[in-house]
Order: sequence, then structure tokens, then C-alpha cells
Amino acid sequence: MRASINTYLSLSASVIASIIVARITKGKKLEMEIILNASLAGGVVMGANADIIAKPYGAMLAGFIAGTVSSLGYAYIGPFLSRKINLHDTCGVHSLHGMPGVIGALVSAIVASRGVENFGSNYDK
Repeated sequence: MRASINTYLSLSASVIASIIVARITKGKKLEMEIILNASLAGGVVMGANADIIAKPYGAMLAGFIAGTVSSLGYAYIGPFLSRKINLHDTCGVHSLHGMPGVIGALVSAIVASRGVENFGSNYDK
């Protein structure tokens, strides 16, 4: 149950973050490509730690950070790589799966290192 709730919260937060970043980077126009792709970053970041984050705000924070980083990757890093080294990321592998995956690994390492402090009586469940 914890994994499902954390994934939904993380996805919701990444959608909000992607809308905010798309609005900031493109002005009054919303870039739907950024929003559609970066909104899935919350699910990617929860891949490694959906069941180990004990507090809802942790899942929302991880999703918001992943959505922000993924949106910035679509807005700036993708076009930069395309211009400089002629790398076309047509499926969004780098911005959607790469960067949020690394963030998820870092978050899971931090949460797992907290151990009993983070989980309390739920540590053995």
C-alpha cells in the first residue's frame, strides 16, 4: 500500500513541477512535450524507493525534484546535446529515465541509511 501511495504522490508532484518549469522556461506558452514527458519522472524516481519512503512529503519532494530536473533536461540539456554533439534523444531516455533514475538511486541511498530513525516501528514490515 505504501508503494502505491508514494508513487501516486510522486507522480502528482512531478506533474506540478513540470508545469511550473514549462511555464517559466517558455513564458506564457506551455510546452506540452516537456509536460507530457517530464510528468512521468515521478514514477521513475519511485522505482527504487517506493516502499522505503515512510513519509508522504518525502515522496512528493522526490517527485517534485525529479519533475524539475527532467523538465530542465528537456528544455535545455536536450537541445544543447543536439547542437554540440549531434545527439538526438528522440525517446527522452536521458531526460525521462536517466536523470530521474540517478536521483532515485541517491534518494534510496539516503533513506536506507536512515534506518530505524526513518521507519520507527515499521522497520521490520
